[in-house]
Amino acid sequence: MSTSAHVLAISALDDLRSGLLRFDAEAREVFEAAAAEIRRTLDWLAERRAYWEREVRLCEQEVARALAVYERCRSAVWRDAQGRTYIPPCIAEGEALRRARARLEAARKELQNVVEWTRRVQQAADEYQRQAQRLAALLEGEARKATALLERSAVILNAYAALAAPSVAALPASSPIPTAAPAVRYETLDAATFARYDRTSDVILINARYQDVREPLLLAPILAHEEVHRRYRGSDPVDEESLQRYVDEEMEAYRAQYEAWQQVKAEFERRYPTAAERMALEDGARDMLAEHLQLQDRVESLGWQGLRQELGAMYRQRMEAAP
Repeated sequence: MSTSAHVLAISALDDLRSGLLRFDAEAREVFEAAAAEIRRTLDWLAERRAYWEREVRLCEQEVARALAVYERCRSAVWRDAQGRTYIPPCIAEGEALRRARARLEAARKELQNVVEWTRRVQQAADEYQRQAQRLAALLEGEARKATALLERSAVILNAYAALAAPSVAALPASSPIPTAAPAVRYETLDAATFARYDRTSDVILINARYQDVREPLLLAPILAHEEVHRRYRGSDPVDEESLQRYVDEEMEAYRAQYEAWQQVKAEFERRYPTAAERMALEDGARDMLAEHLQLQDRVESLGWQGLRQELGAMYRQRMEAAP
């Protein structure tokens, strides 16, 4: 049974991840620019509306004054000696009233035009906001998940390419693995510890008990877990604030391990379809398989929030017990 795969161009995953991150950043810049332009347009329309509302009021006042002058002029009736009544033509006053009414009508049309364009722009802006929010949610959710998945996939494939080589199992303890992936070596660790990240040497240490494990599908999730610690390089908690940071880091590490296992689980089950074949694995391989299945069960039974509470309580107890 083959335990290796022909893995090529792992850097393409990093290129794709970088492309997604660039797209995310550029899309957010477009969102900000579009939002600013919408605000400027609506502000300008609001200013024009206020201007034409003032103009309408002024024109209405002008019409009222012109009408009063015209009516006073027309009311200046006089009679001649024969008793005939004459009404003044008030030509100038009538023309002034006509011009005032024309200005009022023009101002009202401008105001109506601004109101209509404000309605159209606001309607278009609302529709844009709905679509932009959907895309922003997609970027916040799926695109972020995709970049995290690509990052973890690169870690897994690097580990797979390195650990699947036949020469790896023959390396003595403390010998570094020659790979572009994070430096990894086998070392004697606590019996309950599969692996840990050593900040001092920047090396992921794998328990020497698992030196004979030849199945990279089981090793890769362990390395994905420790790669998170390598990225954060956090230290043991000493107070509540550092405890929360430590739990955040540990949760991300377990999530990386869980997702890595989900990625390789189908291939693992294809290679070892029966319980007998899995029981035939090395003791260390069976231990790692049990670890991944146990984590899967804990996530499915507790949920991520429940797992966080469980880890938080455990690490708080350890912190309080520390000298």
